[in-house]
Amino acid sequence: MKKSYRIAALMLAALIFALTFAAGCGDSAPAADETTAAATTAETEAAETDRSQTPDDLPDDLDFGGEEFTIHVRGDETSYEDFFSEQTGDIIDDVIYNRNRAVEERLNTAISVYRGKGWETYNDELKNIRNAVQAGDDSWDVIAGWSARIPIVANEGLFLNLYELPYLNLDREWWVQTLKEELTIGGKLYFATGDITLTLLEAAYVICFNKALAVDYNVPDLYEAVNNGSWTLDMMAKTASLVSADLNGDGKYDENDLYGCAITSSNNVDCFLQSSGIKMIVRDEDGYPKFEMEYDKIAQLCDWVYGFMYETPAVFGRSYRDGDFSGAQYNLFKTDRSLLLPAVLDNTRSGLNDMESDYGIIPYPKYDENQEKYLTRIQDALALMCVPITNPKTELAGAMLEAMAAESYRFVTPQYFEIALKVKYSRDEISSQMLDIVRDGAYLNFASIYNESIGYPWFVMRELMTAKSKDFASWYAKNEPKIIKALDKCVEAFEELG
Repeated sequence: MKKSYRIAALMLAALIFALTFAAGCGDSAPAADETTAAATTAETEAAETDRSQTPDDLPDDLDFGGEEFTIHVRGDETSYEDFFSEQTGDIIDDVIYNRNRAVEERLNTAISVYRGKGWETYNDELKNIRNAVQAGDDSWDVIAGWSARIPIVANEGLFLNLYELPYLNLDREWWVQTLKEELTIGGKLYFATGDITLTLLEAAYVICFNKALAVDYNVPDLYEAVNNGSWTLDMMAKTASLVSADLNGDGKYDENDLYGCAITSSNNVDCFLQSSGIKMIVRDEDGYPKFEMEYDKIAQLCDWVYGFMYETPAVFGRSYRDGDFSGAQYNLFKTDRSLLLPAVLDNTRSGLNDMESDYGIIPYPKYDENQEKYLTRIQDALALMCVPITNPKTELAGAMLEAMAAESYRFVTPQYFEIALKVKYSRDEISSQMLDIVRDGAYLNFASIYNESIGYPWFVMRELMTAKSKDFASWYAKNEPKIIKALDKCVEAFEELG
């Protein structure tokens, strides 16, 4: 998104925050129509206070003598602004600016951000990274790499083992633990992510539901279903089937009619793999990845997704071969013509901020009620932190990563998640609880992160649904050999690194 979207999307949240703070400094009581906003903000401030008191493990006397610390970031605007922002009055810009200044002052450093190429030409940026590191260039202390592409160079020996970095404590709550567990290979870890980057939250996928349609069509309480564990694939299909109508009476269903869900065949359907807890990779006795796909479960999931998208009259499912449907998808939801909308969390800020009807946010459904928790796909816009082998300042790198992640956990995430999203965009306090579930369920696994390096197994759902097929057996027979070959090559490279 462009910066203008971010500023426009957060202006009202900033105003609410400012007014609440001002009211707290005076003696007058809030007006009646301010009660809900004030109560929500009070809860938010309490949560912030709790986080703000969480200490990290860095020594109090660390001092790097004004040393410059340079981060290489992807050139897309939101990725860049995750690490560099000026004070603009925008909530997120200001809190990132303040984080950087706080860390600089605490450790006596100077943060510098190198802006690389954006996602469309990121392959060229990978060449730049390779060439620089292989030439011994130590210009970058840390790389915030694009998760879709940066893993492909991890087995080339260009990055340091993060476990060996001084001061970096990857067991702390500001680092995603599932990623640490999934990407530790042969006892080494080359990537980490967490609160240090807002892309962890911005790229999370959710299901939005139109509250007006839910009332009109007597839809069961979806919040309650999530809380009692009954929000599953089957319930999603049954819920969507409750809402449909041929609004213009022309005897056919198209973009002019009413649906229970509008869904597309790429990222929207990839999410069901994560939300169902699908596993494709196990570990051998030495801790290296081994291809072992949950064949029966994935076959059943493919059947369900195909049936939901293409055989359920109340679902407007579209293949990307039919053209880009994302604009129409959001328009259907905003104009009260779709009950359910799969969406990236941050897109609710730009895509739904002018929606008149209220909507709620819930996680993607569980595979069935036996599944322990709700799991969330983080789209591959995620930033992964890694350290080039050319970096001679490992103490600085470890301390800065830890300090920035901890400071982000204490202040940046609460501002984005608890104020910007919860007050303005989730539209009710229960959605705030749902967002906690979404965040806590982030499912980052080896197969999805290394997808492009190992033959694209994590694109099974989008490939089949785009082709309007549920023939998983044929897909598997065709793709298994190339996946195993690519994974073996990847593992061999990691083994050579020792």
